[in-house]
Amino acid sequence: MRRMILGGIAVMMAAPCMAADIGKGPGQVFVARPGDRELSGRLIARPFQAAHWLEQGLTQEQFSARIAAARQSMAPFQLKDYVAQTDEYVFNVPAGQSEGAIAAQLLATGNFQYVEPDWIVYPVGCPDDTQLSQQWHHNANRVNSCAGWDVHTGSPSVTVGICDTGIRTTHEDFQLHRKEGYNAVDRLWESQGGNINPVHWHGTSTSGCAAANGNNGKGVSGMGWNLSHRMLRVSNSAGGSASLSDLQHAARTSIEAGDRVANVSYGGVDSASTLTTATYIKSIGGLLVWSAGNDGRNLTFGPRDADDLIVVGATTSSDTQASFSADGQFMDLVAPGEGVFSCDADNDSDYAAVSGTSFSAPLTAGVIAMIWSYNPSLTPDEVEAILKAGCDDLGATGVDNTFGYGRIDLANSLALATKPLEFVYPGGLPDTLDPNGGTTVRVEVLAGDANPIPGTGMLHYNDGGGWNAIAMDVVSANVYDAVFPSLPCPQAVQFLPHLRQRPGHPERPSRRSPPPPMTPSVGGVATIADFNFETALGMDRPEWIVAHRRPAGDPDSPAGGVSTGTHRSAPRSGPCLPSAG
Repeated sequence: MRRMILGGIAVMMAAPCMAADIGKGPGQVFVARPGDRELSGRLIARPFQAAHWLEQGLTQEQFSARIAAARQSMAPFQLKDYVAQTDEYVFNVPAGQSEGAIAAQLLATGNFQYVEPDWIVYPVGCPDDTQLSQQWHHNANRVNSCAGWDVHTGSPSVTVGICDTGIRTTHEDFQLHRKEGYNAVDRLWESQGGNINPVHWHGTSTSGCAAANGNNGKGVSGMGWNLSHRMLRVSNSAGGSASLSDLQHAARTSIEAGDRVANVSYGGVDSASTLTTATYIKSIGGLLVWSAGNDGRNLTFGPRDADDLIVVGATTSSDTQASFSADGQFMDLVAPGEGVFSCDADNDSDYAAVSGTSFSAPLTAGVIAMIWSYNPSLTPDEVEAILKAGCDDLGATGVDNTFGYGRIDLANSLALATKPLEFVYPGGLPDTLDPNGGTTVRVEVLAGDANPIPGTGMLHYNDGGGWNAIAMDVVSANVYDAVFPSLPCPQAVQFLPHLRQRPGHPERPSRRSPPPPMTPSVGGVATIADFNFETALGMDRPEWIVAHRRPAGDPDSPAGGVSTGTHRSAPRSGPCLPSAG
């Protein structure tokens, strides 16, 4: 067994030599760091988008001309790729010219959001599993994995995409839930001949951090040990180096293939094109995680909450900042990254302790996938909020530039991801109510993580004269009929179903919690008489259902499909129609 430090890239441990591309004549200055990020002879350019020009006050005719001019500027260059999803050009720098000079030339037109190098970057480096005891990061006073696994161990329906150097597919801890791999350099899936075997040990170790099979009596446990995992190999080089554009392509491909989170444990985090990729990934329902880097830099690229990228620094077994970890206002949070025990690529039962933010990132990606596995209905923004709110605060109180939101905690995050009780209306909701009574709404209860008491369904309604409550009729387990009584003639009626719950139902933690679920329909263990819905929820909350009444003799209102959770409906305009007789 070998011990690898900082992702195994030895040059990163020394003070790197600096090289700058200053071009021939005036130009952009791009600082290269050998063994960390190196110039490739290619650039990535993105024209300003229409939204930018509209903000500048240009007409459609004017901004269309600017966009067309930007595209025409690309004509003299040899394209490696055009990324339609993000409107980016990856192109070769002409012979005899430099990245800096060409970038300055294009930026001077005023038509481009950014022109930056296509950098060559490098890897940054409770169950019965026999070597779980060596995985200190799972301890209760660190990531608290076992307490999280008591709640949920992951579902194979949720996949983590690992954009890295390949994986030893025959390793004993990857024999379950492996999805078809992809070679991002050759643009080939495994079934098309794409090679995902390891060109470097790094990808096998990052995969193990996120999703090594757990409870199999062998080796170690990944953060989500029952999740699926996919290798998207980004390098065909024995040193593991990859271009920024191939890394971004791999991440996009991962989410486009159905993975919920993509992990990149490489340099290049503070690039405008990386942020563009993260925004695209979030727009199609996923999240992108990227390691902060092992160069100890202060990342000042932008505020951590002003973008869609999750940047992860590293901590030690004593919950201090790892000496090599980058930090700063651009970093979102931290995770264990020193002496992390994971799978290794030398043979099918090989394991090693590895260090680097390379391994902090996939641990975080594993927590993200576990949140989504536990509650698939969450949006990417909600998952990100839960991840950050679930962190254990380290260092200075609150969010800081050394630890960001803090160190990841699986149990805390799953507690925040609890599935609230929901009401489903199989026959739809009425647009109007019969003032003579008898309008019936079928209510189906989805308990989520709540513990409602059977038979306690109540219908709360306000016809303008205050709130009243009547029992709903029990149809079967978790199915009720809410039958409205006769009503006077207000403009509108507000109503809300409600169930009592048993004591001991876990509440959402209050510390740095995201907003409460939008269906707070369980009223607690208090009796209805002393539970004030107006005070507890507020009349302006979207949970209140508003329906207009219909006069007696009108046809039944049409079913409106299936509604789950919240409803926002304004009273309909028009006079109140009196009941017949």
